[in-house]
Amino acid sequence: MGSFPPNALGLYDMSGNVSDWCWDWFDKNYYKQFEGQSAKNPTGPEKGSYRVRRGGSTPVTRNFHIGFRLARTL
Repeated sequence: MGSFPPNALGLYDMSGNVSDWCWDWFDKNYYKQFEGQSAKNPTGPEKGSYRVRRGGSTPVTRNFHIGFRLARTL
């Protein structure tokens, strides 16, 4: 099926090296409440102007080249 085991959602080959554009809103002050601790799936504030990108690179890495992945059932 895939080159690697499935992730928690049962999807194969979907993890690594690509940032994911999330449904969560971004607010730089919202995430300060989690400093020094582990936050499991923080959803962000109720509203905002920008969406969150997670994973794939370091927090200081920025570029305008964003890829995407398609997933479908067989």
